[in-house]
Parts: sequence; C-alpha cells; structure tokens
Amino acid sequence: MNWVKNSGMPPRNPTSKMPEWLCWIPISGTSPEPQHGCVQHDKPYVTLDCKYYDFLTQNAEAVVISHELRDQAYPDADMESLFLLYQKHCKGLIIFTFGSDELWY
Repeated sequence: MNWVKNSGMPPRNPTSKMPEWLCWIPISGTSPEPQHGCVQHDKPYVTLDCKYYDFLTQNAEAVVISHELRDQAYPDADMESLFLLYQKHCKGLIIFTFGSDELWY
C-alpha cells in the first residue's frame, strides 16, 4: 500500500497517479478544495484532530482525535456523547486517544 503524509498542500485534483491513501494533517486556514478532490476522485485518506462536523472528518476512512483537541474544542463534553457524535457524523473509523492511557475505537 502506498501512503503519503500531507500537511495541507496536496494537488488540487488527485488522480490515479496519486498514492492509494493519503494521511492528511490539517493546518489552520488551508483551503478545503483538496479534500473535496480526494472525495471526488475516490482517494481514501486518514486524518487527525478535526471536529466532527468538518468535511475532512466526515469523509475520512479513519480519524484520530487526541485528548488535546477534545479538551480544547469540547471542554465540557461528555466523552461518550462526543464519541457518539463523531460516529453519527463520520463514515470512517473514529479513534479517541487518551495520552498514554486507553484508546477508544
């Protein structure tokens, strides 16, 4: 399997010459156009630390959510309820990390 790490600046129109999978690391203020291109051209990707309502999260094959993001973005949220929100809004695998503790998926 061919993987590429990307930090927000992929080609605007992914094609068959692209890797089979992308690992997408979102950067604040980047354009959503490349994510739409991945979906349009059926290029699966994984990402991390995106909110459950983001297009990037909703269309990823897997999303890893750190406790840092949850603490910052959802400070008063019940973790089980938040996990269910991610499951409801996202098509792929959801993974919650808890530092050196357990993983939820």
